[in-house]
Amino acid sequence: MKPVVALCVVLLGVVIAGFVIALPVPEALFAVLIVVLSLPLSGYLMAKARPGTTAVLAAPIAVLVVAALSGTGGHSLWLTVFGEKASWAVTAVNTHVGRRSPTSYSNSLACGAHRVEVHTPSSGKVNQPGVPTAATTAVAFVLMVLRWPRREPRAPNKQKIRNDFL
Repeated sequence: MKPVVALCVVLLGVVIAGFVIALPVPEALFAVLIVVLSLPLSGYLMAKARPGTTAVLAAPIAVLVVAALSGTGGHSLWLTVFGEKASWAVTAVNTHVGRRSPTSYSNSLACGAHRVEVHTPSSGKVNQPGVPTAATTAVAFVLMVLRWPRREPRAPNKQKIRNDFL
């Protein structure tokens, strides 16, 4: 397997492991182990893909960034895809009109004995990093490795002995 393809597989594994780390499951410890083992492996694969380069530390840094980003949005992605087994009911919709700020809304929700008031900003938009950002970062890193010119290792500078030495 080529080193760049292996590096892609390692980064994909880190995206999945970062996603699992964010979940409240016992497999999260195994996922942490995968990320920790991916750090030196990615550095080794980077050295094989680009020998003589100083970017060997870039691959482990990319592994940490990808794991952090996928771990940050993993739980919300899980809830988006699979949902949560709870039946919430909207008990009231409140409108808050301010003189200097835009109108905002809040909902009073009830789920069994739980009562929650959810405030929604006027834009209704929440920006969170997450797995798509992690995957994009991993793809950008691989493209960066493929596109940058390869540096050839320099031949060692041998000292030549002059003829008049003796």
